[in-house]
Amino acid sequence: MSAQTSTRPNGTNGSAVSVKGQLDASKLKFDLTTALKDVPKPGSAELWEQNVATDHMVTCRWTVQNGWEDPVIKAFGDLTISPLASCLHYATQCFEGMKVYRGYDNRVRLFRPDRNAKRLVMSAERVSLPGFDPEQLVELIKALVRVDAKRWLPEPGSFRYIRPALIGTGRQLGVQIPKEAILMVTMVCWPDFSTEVPPGVEPRSDLRLITSKNDTIRAWPGGFGYAKVGANYGPSFASHCDAQQAGYDQVLWLLGEEGQVTEAGASNFFAVVRDEKTSKPVLLTAPLTDRVILDGVTRRSVLDLVESRLSEELEVREAKFTIQDIEKAWRNGLLQEAFVSGTAFFIKNVSTIRVSDVNIDLPQKRDDGSAFGPRIKSWLKDIMACAVVYRTTERLNVWSPLGRLSPFRKIPRLTQTMWGWEGLKSLKSRTALLLHLILKSSYNYRLRMAKHAQVTLGVLGRYYSARHTLGQYRSACVTATYTISLPNDSLLNELDNALEHALQATIQQHGGLRYGISDEKEAGIPLFGQICTFDRQDILEVIDSQHVNGNDRKAGDMTDDVLSKVLENGHSELWPQNKPAWKAVVVKHTGNCKSSPSSKMDIVFFAHHAIADGLSGLAFHASLMNNLKLKTPVPAQWPLELNELQDPPPTIEERVDCLSCSCTTCTTPDKSDEPVWGGGPIPATPTVNYESCVRIVTVPAAPFSVLLKKCKQANVTVTGLLHAIICTSMGCSIKEDVPGFRAVTPFSARRHTRASDAEIVNHISYLTSYVSYEDLQKFKDCQHGSSTEEQHIIDLARRFSNEVATKVKEFPHGSMATKFNQVQDILQECQSQGGAQRRYTYELSNLGSVSSICPPEGSDIKLGRLVFTQCGFVAGPALGFNCVSTRGGDFTISITWQRGVVAESVVENVAQELETRLESF
Repeated sequence: MSAQTSTRPNGTNGSAVSVKGQLDASKLKFDLTTALKDVPKPGSAELWEQNVATDHMVTCRWTVQNGWEDPVIKAFGDLTISPLASCLHYATQCFEGMKVYRGYDNRVRLFRPDRNAKRLVMSAERVSLPGFDPEQLVELIKALVRVDAKRWLPEPGSFRYIRPALIGTGRQLGVQIPKEAILMVTMVCWPDFSTEVPPGVEPRSDLRLITSKNDTIRAWPGGFGYAKVGANYGPSFASHCDAQQAGYDQVLWLLGEEGQVTEAGASNFFAVVRDEKTSKPVLLTAPLTDRVILDGVTRRSVLDLVESRLSEELEVREAKFTIQDIEKAWRNGLLQEAFVSGTAFFIKNVSTIRVSDVNIDLPQKRDDGSAFGPRIKSWLKDIMACAVVYRTTERLNVWSPLGRLSPFRKIPRLTQTMWGWEGLKSLKSRTALLLHLILKSSYNYRLRMAKHAQVTLGVLGRYYSARHTLGQYRSACVTATYTISLPNDSLLNELDNALEHALQATIQQHGGLRYGISDEKEAGIPLFGQICTFDRQDILEVIDSQHVNGNDRKAGDMTDDVLSKVLENGHSELWPQNKPAWKAVVVKHTGNCKSSPSSKMDIVFFAHHAIADGLSGLAFHASLMNNLKLKTPVPAQWPLELNELQDPPPTIEERVDCLSCSCTTCTTPDKSDEPVWGGGPIPATPTVNYESCVRIVTVPAAPFSVLLKKCKQANVTVTGLLHAIICTSMGCSIKEDVPGFRAVTPFSARRHTRASDAEIVNHISYLTSYVSYEDLQKFKDCQHGSSTEEQHIIDLARRFSNEVATKVKEFPHGSMATKFNQVQDILQECQSQGGAQRRYTYELSNLGSVSSICPPEGSDIKLGRLVFTQCGFVAGPALGFNCVSTRGGDFTISITWQRGVVAESVVENVAQELETRLESF
């Protein structure tokens, strides 16, 4: 968690000395309405009323006695407060204004919400309202957007206005700090003031300003102009109305007898003036030092963009300047342009400034290519709406947690290219430039391009894409084995067609299945693009088990050897470009006797790890069975065409802020300098002669049930016990000197990201554990199968269990996404591992007990077992142990490795040791 902006205790308003209940978004409750309202049409008069809220809002009550209560999302509606409420009498209220955008890639984004949240905390402090952790407010805003965005923000390129507000509601007429308050978040339909005008009004792309009168001051040093409180706005309404009656749009607020320029209406003001001595353009804007103006989020974004993109052309000068300075520059021909920025107006050019009886008319027929305001506006607009795919090194630290990674987010030390104004300047052909400008202004063009928007799939997506392109990691897989009792071959043929229909329905349910590797790259790493056409041969393969290894096997001798061979072949393949990054393989085990009414079938789901983790494999099988309808007479039609826009799967950092923390856990590199056994070195050329190997160990349901009971009695987890038994088995099987083991334990982050088990996403992290030589020696010093050995196993299992539980609780601090985000060049980092010794011995990944895969009732299809596998690790651990079980059924462990890294005799010994120990422990 980041430090609070306020210096007061979290959950207090300065009147209490101890921390009460803190604002906690994880306790959010949902009371959703079914009475949905009509959404205003774009450009309608209703939209310009600016009072149509979406279906829901967030509220959270605070009291001085108990602090913050549990927040709730409920139907939008009026509040009931006492006539004696503090906010009605003493202006104890503050608010924020921000926007949520649906980009042209159909993703939903918030623009720098962390800055708005921190500013609200600061404003609350100014009016003695309770403080809170700003990160929690951001989480509440995200939750509201997720509930209402689909209906209320359907069009790419559109936005909605978000209004968080905090009011003092205590029944207290005396002059005192509020004892009760309500935090609320609403989302409102809002026109685009930068490009639109109300119905019946003459369109105009500029603003006309008039300076404030000498007897009227908006804000002053030592006041509250820097805080977003209602008292800054209500007293300015009269002047605003006077300005409009005089034919102007906004008041340019001046301060003091010298006429210091502060703000324009409720927006920040900028002027571009050429320096008298150097003739270099200077961007003037009022400073924040005397706390007279608001530190606008758009203002800060403008300054950051100028610094990162225009530093050679435009000097930024945050300093006091007067209206006389502006008038003098205008008279001397040095005033080039002026514009305002804010959440409502975004960025809008100023055409006229009325000073006393003089109109300062600014140039309005300048080519946008030479004016700074339109250029900055274009960059910001493209970023907010994702009209283009940027590869930038901006240092704005924009956090857009509802969409793919914002291009404003800093990618540490990674030099990338950018497509924006500078990219346009590099176009040599005037025809090409003209065509680009025409196309860019075309909504339909953007919409078509959005269907093929290339995305990174976040930090983990980049990591696994880098490893895949180097041949270091290929696929993860979950196999479901079914027994089928069908009376004749015709029904078996019906099953084939039904599976194809179910597969098509499953594709349409999961966005991740509609993405594949693109031929476009970013910093050498392939991006991902939406797949619109699905050919059967790309995503489905049906195999007769008798043909897996040729025809030399006898019918009926098709068990784990057949499945292992299919898995080895699949895990050895790389994913082709512009095709789905997953595939289903159906292996039919037909009986030797033709009259046999039963058969066995494996359905194997391979996937690129960037789009799917282990639980995603279970989600695929659950959806496939849920969509399976046996009586489907119409043949499935191929290819399957899906042309509508589809969101990519959400990334971890879109759901949890795991990239911005600078705590010790997040910034300290993993300690891995202890000596370990890691098999053979990492191959320098992993794409040459790569073979993935699989060995399956099955523990029947009965002994596994006994093992579960022993875990409960010993107060250890199954994962902890598996770690201990694996260490024991490997220690007995490896004949060479073993200095120690380092284990990797992946774990699901879905509890934190609020992704359900039914989603196909990659929301994982991992932790590491070290087992020393001394620990391993304890097992060698005692008799195999003795009570002493069993106690050593229990002790090590307990240590693993406690260590895993402790480290998992630290998430998102030190998470996998956090660590890889700090790598300056992930492709180079992965590539540099070739030829080095391995840092890890093995990985243990346990999907747990599964009950979500349910074949259709009455179908005579029964789920037998599940098998979880991964490709053999090239640059990771020497061995992978992948576990899963069905509820009340068999427990399977697959051992996976790259051929040549570990001797097969060692693997076989480990497998036999595991099988024996797990069945007899």
